[in-house]
Amino acid sequence: MEDYHLTQSDFERWFSTQESCIEYLIKVRWPQGPRCPKCQGTRLWRYGMTLKCSGCRASFRLLAGTMFQDSHLSLVDWFRIMWFISNQKFGLTAMELHKSLGISYSTGWNILRKLRKAMVPAGGELLTGTVEVDEAFIGGLIDGAKGDSKTSNQVLVVMAAELDGKSIGRVRVQQIPSATEENLFDFIRSSLKIGTTVITDGWMGYQGLGNNGYLHKVKIMNQEKKALPNIHKMVTLMKRWLLGSLKKFPNKEYLDYYLDEYTFRFNHRRAIMGGQMFLRLVEKALITPPLMREDIRARNIEEQKLFFELPMSNQDIPLF
Repeated sequence: MEDYHLTQSDFERWFSTQESCIEYLIKVRWPQGPRCPKCQGTRLWRYGMTLKCSGCRASFRLLAGTMFQDSHLSLVDWFRIMWFISNQKFGLTAMELHKSLGISYSTGWNILRKLRKAMVPAGGELLTGTVEVDEAFIGGLIDGAKGDSKTSNQVLVVMAAELDGKSIGRVRVQQIPSATEENLFDFIRSSLKIGTTVITDGWMGYQGLGNNGYLHKVKIMNQEKKALPNIHKMVTLMKRWLLGSLKKFPNKEYLDYYLDEYTFRFNHRRAIMGGQMFLRLVEKALITPPLMREDIRARNIEEQKLFFELPMSNQDIPLF
């Protein structure tokens, strides 16, 4: 499925019905054709959203275990939202979805949270080669309890940037409560493949990397250049993206959702065709377990407290 040259008119023509979306999901989820999870048989019949094996007679649901499971939203609307996200530099807000698609604000809020979670699935492909790792504070000031007083809303994040020659390859970003060895190692183990060369500054929280399967190199900042220039570039780009996308800074409780979206967009920044990013998002949604409404606590009243100012720093159809 390499529909990279998909245009807006192509999209509207191809995915105007529920049936066409189902057929596309089948091709993306099983490029070599679907197999029965019980007997690995390839002769399957489809009844709406259910596949049935003609050999062992086992049945299984097409969307089971995916981000689309049990959703009341049609696949046509799901696809439209993913297409819009894939073709917007700074992404979409729930209010924009409400105005453009006519879905309710709370539904748009939920769908966006689910898709952002899918953008960097747990257990995804790890960074390899040579990777810079560092922490940084992002955020700004919020109104205080009295008058015009301001209080800090800065959040600590840890970032990993895979080096690709003289440029940055793939990245990972995550919020952490503090820069302790435990927190840093948890992030590195979940983001970097064992054997990777890890470049850090001299912070003592990284000292044990060499004893945990990584090749650790330390760079110290001097007056002429920064120790980790790619990380510093990444911090600047991330702050600009948050400002352009949200205009404000999200509460730390929800920040990781937006960091996941930034990671997805940065890692696919070379996708010049909207169809390529759309396909990647569909692929990730198919391997991401369903995220229930209560898990993401989508409430309109909570949305009002979400942001703080960010300074600029059916028929029987045989498949085979």
